[in-house]
Amino acid sequence: MPDTGSTVPRRQLGRQARALRRAAGYTAEIAADELGWSRHKIWRIEKGKVSATKSDMIAMASLYRADAETTELLIALAAESRAKGWWHSTLEGAPTFKHLYVDLERVAGSIREYSANLVCGLLQTKDYCWAISRVASTASRETIEERVSFRMKRQAILTREDPPAPRLSVILDEPAIRRPIGGTRVMEKQIHALIEATDLPNVDVRVLPFAAGAHASLDTNFIILEFPENRESPIVYLEPKTGGLYLDKPREVTAYNFAMRDLEERALSARESRDFLARAAKEL
Repeated sequence: MPDTGSTVPRRQLGRQARALRRAAGYTAEIAADELGWSRHKIWRIEKGKVSATKSDMIAMASLYRADAETTELLIALAAESRAKGWWHSTLEGAPTFKHLYVDLERVAGSIREYSANLVCGLLQTKDYCWAISRVASTASRETIEERVSFRMKRQAILTREDPPAPRLSVILDEPAIRRPIGGTRVMEKQIHALIEATDLPNVDVRVLPFAAGAHASLDTNFIILEFPENRESPIVYLEPKTGGLYLDKPREVTAYNFAMRDLEERALSARESRDFLARAAKEL
């Protein structure tokens, strides 16, 4: 009987299991022998081909000497692996998997994002990120500082050499440029940072002006993650305020690819977008 659950938690579980095995110094063959499993079972779990059980995860975590937090994450991912569309909540008391999206982002070869109201995280300045975090959360200053620092560290993927940096293509709706987050000085620096980011060969930033009118994604922001050499199927990520939704069914990905193509057709060209951003900075 085919495994019809979401591939997202299965794939993430597989990455975690493979990394733990290698860190513990086991080959797949030796791990299989120690666990009393077939080599094929290890392979299928690590490739995200099959849902694993709680007992499987406890056995693997014990063999690989995983800490309690990692063990809990593996068990939770195994439990979620049969969901039709995988939602993870950031509400207090629920499994947060705070590094899941970042792990997917880290292994992606292409990241395409549409944002209506905010500059995307990979291109935010520290001051802009701080201004957003301060008004969007009741967390302590220390916690906010940790989140801001974490986001800044994420941006290193855009300039890494090994593995090659992902291709980042961003479409920003005009409100994301016009709203002076953090005040005019912070926003001016943020806009100039966007312009500078386009100097990178793997970064493309385009603006969707008000004049573009109605488009295929008026109701939602989204991110499409694609992976090198098609080793994994694409994932669409949506992030409401209290969590994140991961979509990986072909018809779901097709719908968001259609929306992205519509946005790309309506957005300004790369050169026009740079000029637009330069004018917007002067107008602040």
